[in-house]
Amino acid sequence: MDCFGSFLGVNFGDTTHEGRNMIFRILIFVVLVTCAAAQNPLTFERGFRDLRVSPDGDFMLYNQTNQPGLYLYRTSEGSSIKIAGGVGRARGAHWSLDSRYIAFKHIHKTETARMQTPMVFDTERQQLIALSDAHRRCGIPTFSEKNTVYFTIDHILYEQTLNGTVLRQFELPVYANRTPVNRQGTAVVYNDDNDQLWLLSLNDNLSEPITRGNMGYYSPQWSPDGSKILFNGFDGQLYVYQMPHQTIVNLGRGQHPSWLQNSERLIFSMPEINASGQLQNIDLWTVDIKNQQRKRLAHTEAWEDFPAPMPNS
Repeated sequence: MDCFGSFLGVNFGDTTHEGRNMIFRILIFVVLVTCAAAQNPLTFERGFRDLRVSPDGDFMLYNQTNQPGLYLYRTSEGSSIKIAGGVGRARGAHWSLDSRYIAFKHIHKTETARMQTPMVFDTERQQLIALSDAHRRCGIPTFSEKNTVYFTIDHILYEQTLNGTVLRQFELPVYANRTPVNRQGTAVVYNDDNDQLWLLSLNDNLSEPITRGNMGYYSPQWSPDGSKILFNGFDGQLYVYQMPHQTIVNLGRGQHPSWLQNSERLIFSMPEINASGQLQNIDLWTVDIKNQQRKRLAHTEAWEDFPAPMPNS
């Protein structure tokens, strides 16, 4: 059953010293994943995933593979609550820069359709805020530094306050599920129907292509300083679009990347595949945007994935 709208206040056994240490290792580094033998071992992942540390480092969002949902862990108390249950709730969840609000998309079924609602969770009041009525298609909300929220309903991008006041509307050529906004609130990135990325200026309502080609791209992420856009390619490579020069840098293979605070480096995981096409290991790496130099952070038998760097790490 979907636990949307309820706060379980459940302690998942993490208040012990041992439990806190376990979670902090996850916070600083990665989820340790174990897999059963199978043709596609990734389908048997167990544990935590989709980690998002709050900008002040006091909270962590996460998902559980065996009990999917959006969970909130408070590092100072070693306790967790479940914000919303169900597959996909944690994927793309977004923190406000003041670490108070969490934006995500809630999906629920009716007798005739799957309905979607853009949502915000207030960590101080422990309240859910619906940004609109339920629709057949809406996007995952994101925040600017002024806590203005940006999200789509069908082809319309809304710029809205948390109290529901719509400030501006922008018509997009397509429906886009992800429209991350830069911290300044001056531009958003979105995918078209061919999985190409576009940059929309909110100052003049003009879009320009970031990518052109036969291959698709997904999961754009703004750098903390708003000067670069990180994204994944369908070829398994990581790419960064540099705003001042309008150039794209290929950073090589990788998955589940996150920005470091200086906006000059990434942390990501990289799977190792043997000659038979089987997954052998997953380790953590960093890469420097300027020179594309890579550094391996770990080389262990444990599978390390979904890195979530702490602020100023």
